[in-house]
Amino acid sequence: MIGMMNCLIPTTSKAARISTRENKIQERQRTLKQLVTNKKAGLVGIDEFETRYRKLQDELTELETIIYNMKLGTDVK
Repeated sequence: MIGMMNCLIPTTSKAARISTRENKIQERQRTLKQLVTNKKAGLVGIDEFETRYRKLQDELTELETIIYNMKLGTDVK
């Protein structure tokens, strides 16, 4: 029964957690690129662009900081 319990507890390696966050960074970068494209095409207004741009930049900064700390070994779970 103890062996069965271990398989129910999800464990992720440091590399897997970094990879997941790197995927999130790539997703945010694609979203940011699309936002800029939409702005240039006139599909997004200035106020909406500024709001969404700042939010995406903040998310990217946070994710990059998390990855940096994980690689340094200062990972906080």
